[in-house]
Amino acid sequence: IGYTQRAISKWINHQSEPTEAAIYNCAKFFNVSTDYLLGIEEAFNNVTVKKETPQLSAEELKIIEDYRGLSLSGKKLVKQTIETLNATTVKTGKIKKA
Repeated sequence: IGYTQRAISKWINHQSEPTEAAIYNCAKFFNVSTDYLLGIEEAFNNVTVKKETPQLSAEELKIIEDYRGLSLSGKKLVKQTIETLNATTVKTGKIKKA
């Protein structure tokens, strides 16, 4: 969302305050009101969180179906592989082609 993990951590741990622009950008990204992020709507039980259901492709649905059919050790291996790929992507800034 355009903010470092460190900055967000400081907001969460009350070590610093997000700017108005940061609050607006977060509200826009999560599709909620700024009042919801600030806890104002929640206090009045007037929270409306818009949740959009992502549309999965046929390939994504097949991957999920295949994953569900795996043993626990197979699922663990898939998770480790994804974490490794994500770490590589974050570190290099790009996806390595096989």
